[in-house]
Amino acid sequence: MKSTDIGGVSSRAPRPPCEGDHVGGDLIVTDAPEWPQQPGVDDRRRALVTIVLGALLVLLAVLVVPRLGYVVSATLLFGATAVVLGASHRVRAFGYGFAVAALVFLLLDTAIGISLPAGPWGF
Repeated sequence: MKSTDIGGVSSRAPRPPCEGDHVGGDLIVTDAPEWPQQPGVDDRRRALVTIVLGALLVLLAVLVVPRLGYVVSATLLFGATAVVLGASHRVRAFGYGFAVAALVFLLLDTAIGISLPAGPWGF
């Protein structure tokens, strides 16, 4: 390709479009890759995990939130989610979870007036 320098700006000859390029506002996609299947994971196991996680969420909503309050239970939920998703610093993940839960509690409770379960500690 021939490159020229015009006023400090380099220009090159245009290249033909490739896969993934935007051409006229449309994205050229030829073949979408298949999602890789994990060996040994079948649909029954996946369904069982989904049911167990759903039951744990219901248990959390029914038993834990009214007793511990929104901030503590949301901190546990946010921190545990971050750790499961691969957070490298576990204590920091729970600290961020507390910050987000406290901010949401303050915004909803004081600014909007929606009362959330306060728990035994009052927050």
